[in-house]
Amino acid sequence: MFDTIATNTIEHVKVLIATGLVMRQFELTVAPLFLKVLTNVEEARTLAALRDLLLPKLMSGEIRIREAEKAIEAAA
Repeated sequence: MFDTIATNTIEHVKVLIATGLVMRQFELTVAPLFLKVLTNVEEARTLAALRDLLLPKLMSGEIRIREAEKAIEAAA
C-alpha cells in the first residue's frame, strides 16, 4: 500500500503514446460501442419510467394489461 506517491516512485515508468493513425483506428472501433451504451442507458431510463408509471396502476387494478399495452405503444 502507498502512503504517498513521490516523483521517484514513477520517474522510471515508461509510457507508450500511440500514433495518430492508431488513435483514429481506436476511435473508429470504440465509438459505435459507446453509442450503443448510450442508447442502452436511454432505453433503460424509458423502461424504468414506464414501469414506475404503469406498475402501481396495474397493481391497484386502475388499468388492465390491454390498457397498459396501449399506453406503451403510444409512448413508443
